[in-house]
Amino acid sequence: MSLPIGKLRRKVDGSNEAPMIRNEVAKALTCRTFDVVQFAERHRISVDWLLFGDLKGLLRTAEARERPPVDEERYLIDQLLKKLDPRLLPVALQGIRKIVAEHTESATGSG
Repeated sequence: MSLPIGKLRRKVDGSNEAPMIRNEVAKALTCRTFDVVQFAERHRISVDWLLFGDLKGLLRTAEARERPPVDEERYLIDQLLKKLDPRLLPVALQGIRKIVAEHTESATGSG
C-alpha cells in the first residue's frame, strides 16, 4: 500500500504499520514541485491526495482513472503519425475515417 507523502513523517515516528528509513522519507519530502506535479499528471493521481492525504483528492484520482487517458492517446497517435512515411499518410487517414464512420453509425443506431 502506498502512502501519501504528507503521511510519511507520521510513519517514521514509531509506526509498526510500515517502517520507513529516514533517508527515503527525506528524499520523498525534498522532491521539486515540478517533479511531483509531472509524476501526478503522468500517473493521473491527485496532487491533493498525494501530498496531503485528502480523501476528496483520492476520489478525484479514482474518477480520473475510470476515464481513458484521451490526451495521452492523442499525443501518442500524433507521435506515430509524425514517424509514418509521408506516402502512407493517405492510408492512415482512410483508416481513421473508417473508424470514425463506424463509431458514428453505432452511436446513432443506423447501419
